[in-house]
Amino acid sequence: MRSLTTISTLILNPKGGCGKTTIATNLAAYYANAGHETVLMDCDRQGSSLHWHRLRSPDDPAITATTVHDQKASVTLAWQYRMPMGVGRMIIDSPAGIQPYELAEYLGRTHNVIVPILPSTLDMHATMEFIDVLQRTPEMRRQRVRVGVVANRVNDRTIVRRQLLNMLEELNIPLITRFRDTQNYVFVAGLGKGIHEMRHQRFVQDQRDWLPLITWLDERPLQHVPDPDLLTV
Repeated sequence: MRSLTTISTLILNPKGGCGKTTIATNLAAYYANAGHETVLMDCDRQGSSLHWHRLRSPDDPAITATTVHDQKASVTLAWQYRMPMGVGRMIIDSPAGIQPYELAEYLGRTHNVIVPILPSTLDMHATMEFIDVLQRTPEMRRQRVRVGVVANRVNDRTIVRRQLLNMLEELNIPLITRFRDTQNYVFVAGLGKGIHEMRHQRFVQDQRDWLPLITWLDERPLQHVPDPDLLTV
């Protein structure tokens, strides 16, 4: 499915190990299976998304994977964001340790931001502080970028989940969905697949957990369109 507009989704949290790559790779696999021309951009030097992509079978729906780290130092991030005409979805796996001054380059070319969060008090407070900084970034207000939180390994009945909901309510940020603590994601990552590409009963609950996120990403028309010269060549 070729598109005239590239919809970009940035997976963002300066903390490592919070599930950015899991969300990025599974989203890319979902959109590729849905028929969209999909690009997965790995901005992390660790290259986990690229490694996952190399594990994919030639028989799997095609995903174009790219990285910012194979480019010359003189090549700007804006240039690297340029996508071939017809790409429908671009998923960006951001680096760990991203600094506030680096946010502008990412946010100016992004429609949606997904912030993964882990179920610990320290992680939640650090992420809430980051979201506060994110919301005060001029590009957020100017471009009308949407921000939502995805909770990783959070049990619905825990006190931590209630604390998280209270914190997000203060910042007016939605908790879109939560993913349970399961080895299913480790298993599918080792195959270079996404959770939606699995047909066994053991994956059904995990696939259902993604429905709120997919709906949130697709639920309304774009309110801003990045400069097309930055998205096409």
